Amino acid sequence: INIDKDGIGGAPNGHTTRTLIFDNIGRLYISVGSAGNVDSDSHRSRIRRMTIADQSLPIDFQKAEVFADGLRNEVGLAFDKHGVLWGVENGADNLKRSDLGGDIHNDNPAEELNRFPEFFAGSHWGYPECWSEYLLPKSVGLGRGTQW
Repeated sequence: INIDKDGIGGAPNGHTTRTLIFDNIGRLYISVGSAGNVDSDSHRSRIRRMTIADQSLPIDFQKAEVFADGLRNEVGLAFDKHGVLWGVENGADNLKRSDLGGDIHNDNPAEELNRFPEFFAGSHWGYPECWSEYLLPKSVGLGRGTQW
């Protein structure tokens, strides 16, 4: 299973680790992080799901189901006792927005704990267009957890 910035071959740029987990019926979930800090699209920033028991190897990663899209770098995955997938996401660094106070990345790490119930399978979770507020100046902030 290989992917790089354009979907061909390995991963010489961007996030080079992969987060893997199996659910209780044997499906494999793979999280591949972004190619850079903020990509132009979410092509790499997805969790894909596949059943490998019925597949011959190697598996074409691009043909696997997109279970969750728009996740910059979902580095931790785990299932709870109800079989719901949860993930910890490393959001974008170096956030700079003149309308929100300039360099805001130190107080807005955009780290998220995401819950992925099955009925949201295939949904887009915001990256690269959106990020989560932690602490912005009171004159512009809308509160912790606000999605921008």
